[in-house]
Amino acid sequence: MKKGKRTLAIFCSSFTAIAAASIAFLTKSRLKESVPVAGYSHSQLVKKSARTIVEFEPELFQNGIIKATCSAIVYDISNLQFAQTSYLTCDAYMSALTITIPSNVNVVLESQSFLGNCAALTGRYMDTDIPQLYVKARACLSNISIRCADDSL
Repeated sequence: MKKGKRTLAIFCSSFTAIAAASIAFLTKSRLKESVPVAGYSHSQLVKKSARTIVEFEPELFQNGIIKATCSAIVYDISNLQFAQTSYLTCDAYMSALTITIPSNVNVVLESQSFLGNCAALTGRYMDTDIPQLYVKARACLSNISIRCADDSL
């Protein structure tokens, strides 16, 4: 019985290693060394890091992109002013990404996830008189969460 459990454990760990390597290989071409800045008011690329990014400049958030691989990121954009309609694109591969927004912004989340999770934990329900942030998120072996600045983490 012990031999069967050990064989199963070796098989599962081998399968996980092969899956992680194939995902990293397949996403290598999608995650470039530099994030395109044309057309974006804010852009970030983070690789193999654990840090907090607080945005202050430029003050108006219109269109942003953040890409993270093998990282744990807190992306704080709660100090910025938002246009009436803003867009944010998030790609996370083997990462944990937390996006902090001001409490007066409504989030509309469109997400795709593979062995991961994407959630907007803001508590806002489509108020039309406040700025709208449309988030397009892709998570692969990752967790993406969007929170208000006044909520405790």
